Amino acid sequence: CYFAPGTVSPISLLECGLHVRSGRLIVSCPRGFQRRGNVRAVCARYAVPLVEDLDQLIAALRARMGKGTASVTALISDP
Repeated sequence: CYFAPGTVSPISLLECGLHVRSGRLIVSCPRGFQRRGNVRAVCARYAVPLVEDLDQLIAALRARMGKGTASVTALISDP
């Protein structure tokens, strides 16, 4: 999940909450996101990896997937 600074993102928050126990999430919540404290608390409670920015999220996804950059880039850039 990526929460962009300056946004509210209620649907993304809901979706993240629905999947928090799956063990498959990696969350990026930079400073400036309105509910950053809530996101950090939930990630801590459920041991979900939390990174600070989009570049760190991409790196974490690459590491988890263990594949080349094309897979992650396609995953992120597709609408």
